[in-house]
Amino acid sequence: MYTIEDLRKNNLIVFEHIRGSHLYNLNTEGSDLDIGGVYIAPNNLLYGFDKYYQPQVMDEKHDTVYYELGRW
Repeated sequence: MYTIEDLRKNNLIVFEHIRGSHLYNLNTEGSDLDIGGVYIAPNNLLYGFDKYYQPQVMDEKHDTVYYELGRW
């Protein structure tokens, strides 16, 4: 399974944006920053060499979520 760090390290992220309360300027002092985006799967997934397709990659708290281009 890929992690957010893997996506960043391999330059797979093609689009990134702020989402949640910060997007609508509704953030309060305790608000966390939510990030969303799109990544392109590595070639081994696209060519079928790796059997596990990962449609999204997220952190533990779901504050940062990236969707694979085919799912997005």
